[in-house]
Amino acid sequence: MLSEAEVALLVRVCYDHEVAFCDKCQKAYRLHKLGSDIIGGDRFNRCGRCRTSVQASVRAHLQECPLIRAELSDRRYAETAKVSQQLIDASHVQIAESRERIQYRLNAGICVACRNVIPPGQGLYRYPAGGYHVHCLEEETKKR
Repeated sequence: MLSEAEVALLVRVCYDHEVAFCDKCQKAYRLHKLGSDIIGGDRFNRCGRCRTSVQASVRAHLQECPLIRAELSDRRYAETAKVSQQLIDASHVQIAESRERIQYRLNAGICVACRNVIPPGQGLYRYPAGGYHVHCLEEETKKR
């Protein structure tokens, strides 16, 4: 029995050429000329003339048809290109996040008095010897 994906592939790609060969009748068939087994539910598996099963011939066509190979190759290429683009996009996001973290660390300072990190934008006084928190600078000046 052919799967739904195989039938869809045959209908989409192989509609204009022979897909099966009946050994008994010695005749090649296009997809629309093949019969079906209504009781068994199989589609495209019977010779249109003698009702002999040609499913093996259809399966062989699925393996050997150059148009099907090209279709599958195009799908693989498209999927590979999609995955590659997703990886590139993810790496750009990580690069941007890394740059943000680096810039944050460059803009932050270490307080000379308490040795704690001074986040950017938080009361920072810069002196040649280093930066101070506002409250640490006030305490330093009171001590003097």
